[in-house]
Amino acid sequence: MNGKIIVCGGRSHPQLVSQVSRYLSVDPTKINFTDFSNGNMKVQVGDDVRDADVFVIQSGARGGVDNRFYDLSRDQQHRILAAFRETIGGLPPELQFAGGSLLDVLQAHFNHLASFLCNRDFVELLMIVDALKTSSAGRITVVMPYMFYVRSDKKDEGRISVTAKMVAKLLEKVGAHRVLVMDLHAEQEQSFFDLPTDQIFADPLMFQYIHEAELQDCVVVTADENNNKPLHKIARSLGDIPVVIIHKKRVDDTENPEVWGVSGDVSPAGKTCLVWDDELLTGRTLEEGMSALFKMGANAIYVFIRHFIASNAALEMIERMPITKLVTTSSVSFEGKLPPKIVVIDAAPLLARAIRCIHESESMSRLIESLRERSLRGKLDL
Repeated sequence: MNGKIIVCGGRSHPQLVSQVSRYLSVDPTKINFTDFSNGNMKVQVGDDVRDADVFVIQSGARGGVDNRFYDLSRDQQHRILAAFRETIGGLPPELQFAGGSLLDVLQAHFNHLASFLCNRDFVELLMIVDALKTSSAGRITVVMPYMFYVRSDKKDEGRISVTAKMVAKLLEKVGAHRVLVMDLHAEQEQSFFDLPTDQIFADPLMFQYIHEAELQDCVVVTADENNNKPLHKIARSLGDIPVVIIHKKRVDDTENPEVWGVSGDVSPAGKTCLVWDDELLTGRTLEEGMSALFKMGANAIYVFIRHFIASNAALEMIERMPITKLVTTSSVSFEGKLPPKIVVIDAAPLLARAIRCIHESESMSRLIESLRERSLRGKLDL
């Protein structure tokens, strides 16, 4: 009904494009990219897409762009830094430091690198959609496992952009027909799109893990007070287990919120804590919250994160935390080496099932409910 199914994507997460294509039993359509010395780029669709049902996968974040340095010893870091100094004849003012590690020196550049990659990925997405439109694609669905600028979703200061809404408008302007997203930061963001928009959730992947791990005597924990309503829904799904809330306050944009208390139906003492959050950036809130749960006598701590960004030395922090496992999904591309306590669940079969649902004009809400029910019984068969 909707033409042949085609899957393609940009350079933000090529592994996910390949895996989703495999689950859909199609070959990914090649997109050719050319980068020019003036900072411009060219995007060209490699195959015929006329009248096809095209799904473009592009994730709005790069996970762990700095973590490739973590497996270097302190001595190796200092040797690299010494060679760096000798090569350029000193360090630029913004990289001056006394002692510390190579990571300390390069930290100023990591945010610039992440910003460059994210913004390039978004322009790349716009160019792919435009190229598909002018190539007579029948329908174009943008698949954003992690939505671009998802945290910029409200005007809580003067003279700022609600960039998530701008992302939605630009995608519509260049010719997208539908959007598929996964676990938005806040529910109101789905209303930013005037296009038909479906949201799929990673919860069934987490429920299946909990069932297979046979976790018992649990409480559900959140580090986000705004996550109260979804958290209680998760608690009801898992058998009306108690809810614990870690209270934090954020006073600026430094990604360093402060934890000022823990409250809930019961104490975590002797319990298995299931900590639920939508994403992890630096991990600083998580570190303080997990320390509080550990001091209160938690028996085990399992952290469930839908989107694992892991920026600014987050992996080192996670290794120090008193957690049993951190369970996440492959919604964003990760460049570094993961410690054993981190479990990454493949998001490709979930996204592929949602894509198949859209292609065959099935009910997405019925699919979501079915996935949730089956996962709670340990029978998630994607």
